[in-house]
Amino acid sequence: MTNLNYTPPDPHLDPAPSYAESLLAATTTAGGSPLQILGASWGGINVTADIQSMLLPSGSGGGGGGLPLDMRTLWTVLAPDPAPRTIKTLTVLYRVRGGGDSVPYDDDKRNTNATDAATTTTTMHLLTVSEGDHPAQFTLDHHTAQGGPGPSRRLVTQLRQPAWQGEDGPVAVAIVAVVYGRARIETAAVVAELADFFTGRRRGPIRMTNAFFRGDPWPYHRKSWSVYFCVAGSARVQLVTGWEDGALEEPWSRYG
Repeated sequence: MTNLNYTPPDPHLDPAPSYAESLLAATTTAGGSPLQILGASWGGINVTADIQSMLLPSGSGGGGGGLPLDMRTLWTVLAPDPAPRTIKTLTVLYRVRGGGDSVPYDDDKRNTNATDAATTTTTMHLLTVSEGDHPAQFTLDHHTAQGGPGPSRRLVTQLRQPAWQGEDGPVAVAIVAVVYGRARIETAAVVAELADFFTGRRRGPIRMTNAFFRGDPWPYHRKSWSVYFCVAGSARVQLVTGWEDGALEEPWSRYG
């Protein structure tokens, strides 16, 4: 029987850092950062800790802090390159501190729901950008997240809160976001199959192919995939990621 408590060393399946750790990364730098990084993937690899370490504190360089990115050289920053000579996609799931639709981080900690990372009133945002996209160099900050000035805002999607109530009552797993290639996947059948996998209703691995995702959103490119999700009773957003034609398999962390 599979041990669902086991957290594997394989970076492809290593869950994102705990909610408490993501709070700490956003607030311990001098002056704090306007962003809270909940998870990040790069070329089928979990790079959450690396992206958290790249956050700038508020006021640095005369600006409001945030996450500086240069897609032309990111492969040298997030070394070793997980897929040389392949166009890679970066996804970053984050929240903004002090935004008009958000609550302070301290209020998040007082949320009485066990699934506070997903049920808080703070809006989550998803950045999806690939090598070769324009602009190649930009800073992800609270202006970008809230639809302010800057061409990079078109790369950001504001996410709806995960649904914790299904047709048959409370759900055990809420899918926060699914990305395949450069596209966010919202197909109901795909989301339902992923939820069934994480709750154990579906046995065996899922082959992550065009057929599973019900189409090819990026023809003639090798695509990575990322799934962000929350489990009832856990206070963090988890991330699993990999490459097209690979398999989504256990083990993964049900708790934490």
